[in-house]
Amino acid sequence: MIFTDYFIKRSIRKMARTTASRPHCFRSLEEAAHILVFCEAQDEKEITPCLTKLRSLGKKVQVCLYVPVSHSDMNTKEVRLLVFEKDHSRWGFPDPESVRALNAEKADILIDMTGDNYIQMKYLMLQHSSTFKIGLKRAGQLDMYDFCISMADNDRPARMFDLIIYYLQTIRGGQKGVK
Repeated sequence: MIFTDYFIKRSIRKMARTTASRPHCFRSLEEAAHILVFCEAQDEKEITPCLTKLRSLGKKVQVCLYVPVSHSDMNTKEVRLLVFEKDHSRWGFPDPESVRALNAEKADILIDMTGDNYIQMKYLMLQHSSTFKIGLKRAGQLDMYDFCISMADNDRPARMFDLIIYYLQTIRGGQKGVK
């Protein structure tokens, strides 16, 4: 049972303020070997074809899935890292074992597809050592990503994921012949 989310939100705001000063390095899709994707259990089926596309490009893709209590009986082969809604301290912080397991995962690119309501996932994302973090920016959200795509309320996660892949494939592509 979470008494208050004040402390985790305060910690997230503090980490988000240091986003500009932390080490980061843009990587195109071509340069990235390991990709870590954060998503919600409800969006897993919609995002799975996008993950398959990344794997077909020869990328090692790991998924960190936020599982609400109502989906706690999930059994999936695609996902190795699970963050359960029930595994939090009284102050809203994720279980230390979840933090250790996630931080042990190497990632050239971290893609956060979770919504604003999943503050534990934002906390985990900000703590991860990936030097290139991508996410969906919603109105009023803190700046916490190296690269973000603005998302309207009616945008579907799969469409946004496809846009992220598109930008990762094309942004660097236009610079090859430039001196």
